[in-house]
Amino acid sequence: MTLRWRWALTLGIATAAIALLVLAASTILTARALRAQVDADLEQRLALTAEGDFVRPVTPFEPRGRRRAPVNLDALYRVLGPGGVVVVDTTGDELPITDAAVDLASRSTTDRLFETVTIDGERFRMVVAGISDPRGERNLGAVQIAVSIEGIEDSIGALVGRSISIATVLILAAGSMGWSLARRALDPLEELTDQAERIASTEDLTATVTTNRTDEIGRLATAFSSMIDALRTSRAQQQRLIADAGHEFRTPLTALRTNLETLQRRRSELTNEQSQELIDAAVSESIELTNLATELVDLSTDASSTGEERQPIGLRALAETVVRRFKSRTGDPIVIDGEGVEVLVRVSQMERAVSNLVSNAIAWNEPGHPIEVHVDGMTIAVRDHGPGIPDEDLLLVFERFHRSDAARTKPGSGLGLSIVRHIVESHGGEVFARNPVDGGAEVGFRLDA
Repeated sequence: MTLRWRWALTLGIATAAIALLVLAASTILTARALRAQVDADLEQRLALTAEGDFVRPVTPFEPRGRRRAPVNLDALYRVLGPGGVVVVDTTGDELPITDAAVDLASRSTTDRLFETVTIDGERFRMVVAGISDPRGERNLGAVQIAVSIEGIEDSIGALVGRSISIATVLILAAGSMGWSLARRALDPLEELTDQAERIASTEDLTATVTTNRTDEIGRLATAFSSMIDALRTSRAQQQRLIADAGHEFRTPLTALRTNLETLQRRRSELTNEQSQELIDAAVSESIELTNLATELVDLSTDASSTGEERQPIGLRALAETVVRRFKSRTGDPIVIDGEGVEVLVRVSQMERAVSNLVSNAIAWNEPGHPIEVHVDGMTIAVRDHGPGIPDEDLLLVFERFHRSDAARTKPGSGLGLSIVRHIVESHGGEVFARNPVDGGAEVGFRLDA
């Protein structure tokens, strides 16, 4: 069932429930009021009977001045003597003499009893009341008075019928209104769905999504548009990464192939030293290819989806771990200073980021000078004492495969600092590169609390 039908049915059912409750309550209250009015009329007739002559009925043709009959001719009227003997009867023996009437006629009481009886298929409301002398010492019998309520019951039935008709109209109107409201509310959502399906089928991420609304659907459209923009950016980055990676792979692959083909064609002409030189060059190129492939995998992997949980660690302790590792591997002088705070990070990834900073500094450092690792709160900066970074390259050193003119003769893939930015930004931080006034370059990152 579509959402539009659900809205229409829900509104129709809710309206039906409310309408039925209101109409049922009004019908019941109206019926009670009409029946209470009949009972009040019977009470009034009883009061007239107590003052009138109930020995015989009085006709409307009696001269004015005679006392009015206690009961009008539109009512059935019977007087029972003590023991239930009929004294006066205008009912033509149609009005039933119930056990309750006999009981009231047999006792000295003024109690009364209301009943609904049926005579020849017609419904009557009847009251039976005991009659006694004013002192209550002598039983005078009982009186039965009944009036037809067929018209009232017909009116109540007609009221019920009209209530059902009104409820039906209200339900249909509510359903129609619900359908109309659902259509108006869901048309923008249906349009957004069509756009999403079209983008999914065509993979055309240049399509735009209408966001000229301020309600919840507008927010959804805005979020969807933002998602399309993110996908478009991601696709562009992937395409650029593939193009750059292809360019970077081409150079070592060409050199590797050239060396191997030379060995294959001229093996007998080459001296042992020349052969070994070609083999060493091939090995070096293969290592370069391996490192490049590894860094491409690291760079293309979403740092937030590696499965590693974030753990608290002191930034100074993390930097010391990396520094100890490099000292044991290279023996290069590395000093560390400053104090850091505890941060919540993916430890292995953050170690990789600091390692790439140190590796970059070692590649550019002048012999005889130490690599300086400075920790300050949530910031780590690694400084070398090399030629520094050209001003035009300060904003580009974190780009993939970017190399300055001076860096083209250096080993490496050009991805180390790109990986640093990828890891740091996945932790909500930012990277920076600058040239200290006394020479060298300082590259690092700052995490966000």
